[in-house]
Amino acid sequence: MAATEPALTLKLIEEVGHRIRGGAFEQIAVETMGVPFAIYQKWLQAAENPDSPELYRMLATEVRQAIGWARLKAEMELHENDAKTWLLYGPGKETAVREGWGRGGKTAGAETESDDWMEVCALLVEALAPFPEARMAAAEALAKRSESNLQRGVDNGRGQP
Repeated sequence: MAATEPALTLKLIEEVGHRIRGGAFEQIAVETMGVPFAIYQKWLQAAENPDSPELYRMLATEVRQAIGWARLKAEMELHENDAKTWLLYGPGKETAVREGWGRGGKTAGAETESDDWMEVCALLVEALAPFPEARMAAAEALAKRSESNLQRGVDNGRGQP
C-alpha cells in the first residue's frame, strides 16, 4: 500500500516559514512536519508554473521570505555582537566591485597575497550563509586570526601590520 502524499495547507506553509525564520534549514523544517523533502521540492518546482495552484506559489514566497529573514537576523546579530567581524566579513565587506566598510587604504591594482587570502576568507563566510552557526564560528575564527596577526605585527601585504 503506497503512502499518501501529505497535503499542502496554509497551516503547513505558515509553520515551515516559522521554523525557517527561527533558523531551521528547509529540509529539517519540512521533514519534522512529516513532509518528505522530495515532496517539498516537488511543491516548490510546481510553484514555478504560473498556472499552478496558489498554495504552491504561496509556499515558495513564504520560504524565500523566511530564508531572507533568517539571514537578516543572523547578520543583525553578528553586527550587534561582533561589529568588527561584521565589517570585515559581513555584507559591508569589500568586494571586487565595491569598496567595503571594513578595509581602507587599499590602492587600486595593488593586489597582494593578503588580499587574496581575505577574498578566500570572505568567500568562505559567504558560502556558509545558509549555515548561520557555522558561518558565525568561521567568521569569529578568522577575526581572531586577524587580531593575532595584528598583535604580532605581521605584515598584511600593504607595508603595515
